[in-house]
Amino acid sequence: MEKKTASGTMLTLLLISMFSLAFNIQPVKAEPFTDDFNTPTLDARWIMVDPSGGSTFDLTANPGWLRISTTSPPGRNLRLPESLQLWNAPRLMQTSIGDFVIETKVLATFDENIRAAGILAWKDANNFIAIARMSGTFPFPPPWPMVWQGVVSWGWTPQCGWGGFNPASINPTYLRIQKTGNMFSTYYSADGVVWNHHSDTVFPVGDFIYIGLVVINDYHSGVFSADFDYFRVTTAPLQSTVDIDPETLNLRSRGQWITAYIQLPDGYNAADINASTVLLNGTISPVLDPKYGFVTNSSEYLVDHNNDGILERMVKFDRATVETFINNEGISYGNVALTITGKLLDGTPLEGTDLIFVNKPFRLYYRR
Repeated sequence: MEKKTASGTMLTLLLISMFSLAFNIQPVKAEPFTDDFNTPTLDARWIMVDPSGGSTFDLTANPGWLRISTTSPPGRNLRLPESLQLWNAPRLMQTSIGDFVIETKVLATFDENIRAAGILAWKDANNFIAIARMSGTFPFPPPWPMVWQGVVSWGWTPQCGWGGFNPASINPTYLRIQKTGNMFSTYYSADGVVWNHHSDTVFPVGDFIYIGLVVINDYHSGVFSADFDYFRVTTAPLQSTVDIDPETLNLRSRGQWITAYIQLPDGYNAADINASTVLLNGTISPVLDPKYGFVTNSSEYLVDHNNDGILERMVKFDRATVETFINNEGISYGNVALTITGKLLDGTPLEGTDLIFVNKPFRLYYRR
């Protein structure tokens, strides 16, 4: 479907207005939401924040993308350098409560020092975390592009993390922040499929938070523009306990099944797991053939495998398929992480990982 063009839109707000909005806007628990920026106007839930004025939020410059443009000076950044507090980077925000995963795809020309574009989780001016595609001459020499993560926690000095990559292969850049309780995990990707884990940060900001997009143009007076293809919010997966059986897998054995037992967090019912959505390492579906009682009979697939008084959902995978997958990963000896993903009947995602040990004994041949 061809993306629609739209008229540009710009709004300047004082920074203080953003904080006052917290008292007037009812935060919404993180729910699946995607803005592809292909409608005539921005979704009503967006709040445009431009503390220093002059930035633009444009839906026409690159149809189907949102272009945020800003100039400098004054420095447009998100940081707390000594006594100079700079919170004036333009950003597009919305409110959220609870755990979430936010993701975007950003395209820009990063050709000057300290220019960046990415995603942001913002509690207030003293508490936020961002991950962005960035250019900078310090602490790295050219080529400049890198992935940057900045954290300001309760007014402390910002914590920064850097992740280098081949700039030619990762523009546009996919960026992701996942919030699970007080843990914020950041990721970047060249294709939106294979994600590179950047870092984990314990960041006790509570439930209510702003999430959105940010553009930084710190030092140079020219206009810097970044295009965002989409902004996506998904519910963070329920961190579930997974037990894989067997714990030691002989890759030359002739067994039939690999069995996984999935135990949900307190307050959730294993009977609500939709087996048809379950995947092992994102690729292998469980056995769903109704000829097997463990597929159709709840007394067989709802079990208390670990004897803790809580039922788990049992699913089985074809052993040969799993062994082929492990062999194709080039693993013949050692620990292997097997991750189970899926959804509950109401669409809530779940995720859990277990380590198993694999080995592939040498075959011995005897001459008679």
